[in-house]
Amino acid sequence: MIEETYGVVKTNIVAADATYKLNTKKSVRLELEHLWADTDKKNWMAGTLEYFHNSKFSFYCSNVYNYGNDDFEKRIHYYNIGGSYNKGASRLQLNYGRQRGGLVCVGGVCRQLPESTGVSISLSTSF
Repeated sequence: MIEETYGVVKTNIVAADATYKLNTKKSVRLELEHLWADTDKKNWMAGTLEYFHNSKFSFYCSNVYNYGNDDFEKRIHYYNIGGSYNKGASRLQLNYGRQRGGLVCVGGVCRQLPESTGVSISLSTSF
């Protein structure tokens, strides 16, 4: 069940993304984001750092922080660290961190998730 509690939330968002190639196979990517909101959970900032070792292996760490929440107890860091391995049309991903709760949509399928902390593993393939 999805419950609307704030009505219309007005936001401004800015994002920056940069990739630096170390050589023909290795690269580092940095993404920074900021969201200002007038209601709900208010201001957020986020950052992701990814290292691509080659076309098969990648590693990342990220953090999303709700620093603008009026409730100081809910000013939470949603940190994640993980990596993935690609072979052909398949991808294996391992992750540890804290998942924000709420509506999550992937590939047109949406579901409501609770907040959680722990390890996740994912295997996807295309055929």
